[in-house]
Amino acid sequence: VLALWLFAFLCLLSMLIDTPTRYTPAVRLYRTAFLNAFVAFLFCPFLLSSNIFVVVGLMKGDRVIYLPLMGFCILEGLLVRYLCSPPSGDASQRSSAWHDTFSAKACHSLLVLQVLFFCRKVHERNVAWSDPLRLWMSAYEVNPTSHHTMYNCGYNLSLEKRFEEAEQVMRPIGSPDIDSTTTTFVYAMILQNLDKCDEALPLVERALEVVEERRAKGGARNSEQSTARAESNLLVAKSFCLNDDLKEKGRALYESVQVDPTNEYAMSQAKALNDVLEQEQLMKDPERLRQLLEKKK
Repeated sequence: VLALWLFAFLCLLSMLIDTPTRYTPAVRLYRTAFLNAFVAFLFCPFLLSSNIFVVVGLMKGDRVIYLPLMGFCILEGLLVRYLCSPPSGDASQRSSAWHDTFSAKACHSLLVLQVLFFCRKVHERNVAWSDPLRLWMSAYEVNPTSHHTMYNCGYNLSLEKRFEEAEQVMRPIGSPDIDSTTTTFVYAMILQNLDKCDEALPLVERALEVVEERRAKGGARNSEQSTARAESNLLVAKSFCLNDDLKEKGRALYESVQVDPTNEYAMSQAKALNDVLEQEQLMKDPERLRQLLEKKK
């Protein structure tokens, strides 16, 4: 990226320096085209989306640099045309003489190498996009400090049951004071799978306090629906660390369903616990178990 901007800056600098009188009209035309390409397709589009003068409040993404990248492509095309243009003279002689020169061969060789390099990069990105985990792992390798990248990488690692790797990735953002309560929920579930409930429970309790603070603060981003879902998920995560106390576990799941009755995940966990308790009751009551088996027959 820095190399691209250095290239653009040098192109712009060449436009601002006075053109010597010995330059031909064609050279002057190229310099004008360079300046137009820089301003119209590189500088202005990027400046408007950079949150410097016009605050749009959007996360930077690849869509922001579509037009600026087209500006780089135009600049490169003009530069290649300028550096590799045939010398003056008869048209047929220019063509044959030019194709035999070292500059032309070097110019064409560099273009071929660039195309091969881009083909390799395109192949790498296509392979990365073939799988969510591979995509976010590659993103994490490029930018390991992004909270968004760490969350998605850790989440996809946990889906593959690679909990130790997921825990290492999400550890810097596990606290609700650093990132969102959603991140804390995922991180607490990962810790629970690693039998680290002594670390998970304090984080969950703190996250529940943060949810209450958000609910009291109000606003569009702290709606009752979003805070209820966050609290419900955190209570489910808390219940997973209360397996030794079924009473407290059941209370946490009951509260999670009461807080957000539309949370299907909380409903499924509460139903699963209820099924386990019913089976335990049946094992303690052989007569009732026999009657149920007879009804199934």
